[in-house]
Amino acid sequence: MALTTVPVSLSATALTLTTAAQPNITSVGTLTGLTVSGNIAGTLTTAAQTNITSLGTLSALTISGDLTVDTSTLKVDSSNNRVGIGEASPGFPLHVNSSGTDIAKFESSGSYTFTRFSSSSRNWALSMGSSFSVYDETASQTRLIIDSSGNVGIGDSTPQALLDVGGGYGGNTTVATFAHATDAYIEIENMTTQNGAGIILSNAGTKKWTIQKDTSAHGLYIQDASANENMTFLQGGNVGIGTSNPASLLHIEGNTNGYNTAPIIYFGSTSTANAAVRDWAIGPADSDYGNFHIFQGASTGAAAVGTAQIAFTIDSNKNVRTSGKLGIGMDAAQALDIERTSGLSLRFYNGGSFKAGLQVPDSSGQMIGTSAANDFAIRSQSNLLFASGGNTERLRIASSGNVVIVDTSLEFDKPSVYGFRFLHNDSGNDLSIQQGDANNANYVSRLTIDSGGRVGIGTTNPGTYYMDKLVVVAPDESGITIAGTGANQRQMIGFADGTSGDARYAGYIGYDHNNDTMSFNGGGAGAARLTILSNGNIVKGNASSTQFVDYVHRKTYSINRVYTHIANINSTNLGCSYEVHIKGTTSSVVVNAHFHIMVGHYFDIAIKSFGNAYTACKVKVVTNGNEDSSLYIGAATSNNNTFTGTVSIRVHDNATVNMAPSSAYNTCYLEHAQSATSSQETTTGSATSGSGPTNAYTV
Repeated sequence: MALTTVPVSLSATALTLTTAAQPNITSVGTLTGLTVSGNIAGTLTTAAQTNITSLGTLSALTISGDLTVDTSTLKVDSSNNRVGIGEASPGFPLHVNSSGTDIAKFESSGSYTFTRFSSSSRNWALSMGSSFSVYDETASQTRLIIDSSGNVGIGDSTPQALLDVGGGYGGNTTVATFAHATDAYIEIENMTTQNGAGIILSNAGTKKWTIQKDTSAHGLYIQDASANENMTFLQGGNVGIGTSNPASLLHIEGNTNGYNTAPIIYFGSTSTANAAVRDWAIGPADSDYGNFHIFQGASTGAAAVGTAQIAFTIDSNKNVRTSGKLGIGMDAAQALDIERTSGLSLRFYNGGSFKAGLQVPDSSGQMIGTSAANDFAIRSQSNLLFASGGNTERLRIASSGNVVIVDTSLEFDKPSVYGFRFLHNDSGNDLSIQQGDANNANYVSRLTIDSGGRVGIGTTNPGTYYMDKLVVVAPDESGITIAGTGANQRQMIGFADGTSGDARYAGYIGYDHNNDTMSFNGGGAGAARLTILSNGNIVKGNASSTQFVDYVHRKTYSINRVYTHIANINSTNLGCSYEVHIKGTTSSVVVNAHFHIMVGHYFDIAIKSFGNAYTACKVKVVTNGNEDSSLYIGAATSNNNTFTGTVSIRVHDNATVNMAPSSAYNTCYLEHAQSATSSQETTTGSATSGSGPTNAYTV
């Protein structure tokens, strides 16, 4: 029989159905509707029904309120819409709690099974077959898989390693992100001590890079596809680029024979704010081998590496060179500029021992004991050498202090000014002081010292002269001057017999500026022997001597019957006295006559003569009315009207004699005829006005 409806009166909180054993019941009918209000509690007990082979179908069951099966075996929380299995107070829509290790099992008789999870935005499934995977049903993609060998694939459905991450395609370039609230680590552990550990980076199955720990020293290597150690990190901190055994904190190796393989460090700039911005590089690289360079790009953004970009080089011999300007402590305006507030010096040592140096001292005594601040001091512990035109020595300052100019000349050269130079003549071993023109060219020797010690001024060959130790060749009205520096001084030219005592000045010529006299001194002790006074008189001894030396003016004339103007005689103090001697011969004419002439103040003239009994002469004296006179001489003979005679004039005071007069006096005159006898004759008295007759003898 079938119970199809439970009356409402059966809604009590306790319902017990008890039946007797029904051995012949082969099926249970269909309960088509059951409504329960409130909780169902109680026990449904039946006797053993050993012959029941099937149950009917409960097509609908509606329960209002909670459902509890065996306290916590099954709990339906109608208030929170939660179901608990093994949990009497479920905290989640499905809360499973088990005291054992097995919580749930999902089993399928097929080759694989799915457990699906769905939301309003996406559908996911856990799939289990020959592998276990997380499947994105919305995208139809396997996101994670664990295959039967234990390999895990993320984004890769056929993992080839314990962890195979793929799927970084398109805009999704991030393969994995590891994050932690504090420290985050990824640990790759090798479970033995003999093998390495690392990360391999591949492209389409081809290995491109490896990050690997080695098996013994436990260094870390970054290798490219060729298995070369591009970068190495050793225990202790040494880093190598291009070497697996770095010897220092940073060790870079490469092939220095080419720029693209050399160990160069490149410093690039992305700034274009200023045209002076450059890329820079540093390292050894060129075909010369062993050179170390600093490179500079030619312009903003231009490549910095190449032969044309070399700015600074240290070569294999440790020589330093630069193609630009070098500034130390400042911007360089020239090839090398140095700026320092103190210690501005360049010093040279060998084995720790100072050898030479340059310095601009900032206080006295630096570099050189006598130096002062802002001097330029050059110091050498040995000789100081200068060379030009190669390695040929030109100038030497010896350690003894001697200065030597070697095989060259010393020039003093100033633009637009006549230059001078000291020239060593190799062929003659002469030293010449030469002067150039305003262009410092066309040098002419002014002074020469030849190999014999002879000095020539104005000549390059003083040895060609007889007295040749000092030879001065000078043009007209030029010569040697010894100038004093005060009014009461004497300057001298000395002659010595020795180097001590009176022998130092055995003889000398001296000029005394105090009284304007010149003396000739000698006799072994430099005593004055002859002195020329300031008025032209000559005395024997010093300037105070009264022993005057007379001197004669002499000249040869062609004399005839017309008066010849012989000389002008000028004196002072209202009087003048002089003697005239005439001597000569021509054919049958013989002249030997002597005249004594006195000229006084205001027309006073006296003439006295005597001579041999030869041809007579005649004189005419024309004065200025006082002591100045003009002397005329003529032939006073009839047998021959012309003769050649030498006229000598000696004055008795400080009168001057001009035997080449260009003018004559004409105030008054007096004539005197010397007869051809040996007797003395006198003509005296007041002179006649005028210059007198022209002819000395009228035929």
